[in-house]
This record gives sequence, C-alpha cells and structure tokens, in this order.
Amino acid sequence: MKGIFVKRSKENLTQEMKEVILLAAQGETSTSSALILGYGCETVRYRLRCAIECLGAKNIINAVAIAVALRLIDFHHSEETNT
Repeated sequence: MKGIFVKRSKENLTQEMKEVILLAAQGETSTSSALILGYGCETVRYRLRCAIECLGAKNIINAVAIAVALRLIDFHHSEETNT
C-alpha cells in the first residue's frame, strides 16, 4: 500500500527549500548547491522535490517561476549582491 499523498502549500515552504530553489534559479546543480550549503547532494535533491511538491509545480523550472512570482525568493536581489 502506498502512502497517503498530502498536498502541501506555499506556506509550508521552509527556508532550506527556498535556499535550494534560489541556487537552482542561479544555475547551480544539486552537487554545487550541496557544496555551497554544506549539505549532502541527496539532501539538496530531497529539498528540491519537497519544494516542487509544496508549490504544486511540475518541475524545478516551474518551481523557480512560481517562487519568483509569489516573491518567495528574490532572484534579482541575490544576483546583484553576488556580483
């Protein structure tokens, strides 16, 4: 028997999920995100999957677009501070 699917909402998006979505928006891979954040690669992938589910997205690209549209991540501000 499979587990019960519980739909999450954007309110349940954790700070860690926001971090990995932001790094994905900046073009980082799961491996590079893991090195930057000090997590294991599987942890980054897990948080990306959770974020996709929380946002009701189809994939990471869609999750980034939703997160930016909802102002959950500030892609433009983070780019300016990294240059």
